[in-house]
Amino acid sequence: MVSGELIVIGNGTAQIQLTGQPIRMSVYFDDEGEIIVPCNPHYHDTLDWVINGSILTINYQVSGIRAIKWNVGFYWKEIK
Repeated sequence: MVSGELIVIGNGTAQIQLTGQPIRMSVYFDDEGEIIVPCNPHYHDTLDWVINGSILTINYQVSGIRAIKWNVGFYWKEIK
């Protein structure tokens, strides 16, 4: 398993090079929906991700500072 964390603000895209084709994947907001700054319940944060080959692309739109975590599972033979 390979994992990582991103601290993000605003709108953006992150691309992460993986070591192979994953068999299991999760990408999520780590702070369970708590908006740190500004605290406004009318904002709606979004998080989308896709894998193309061995590239993980994470797209996000957040109203404050958020933490995004990702976990990737591989077959043993693909871990280098």
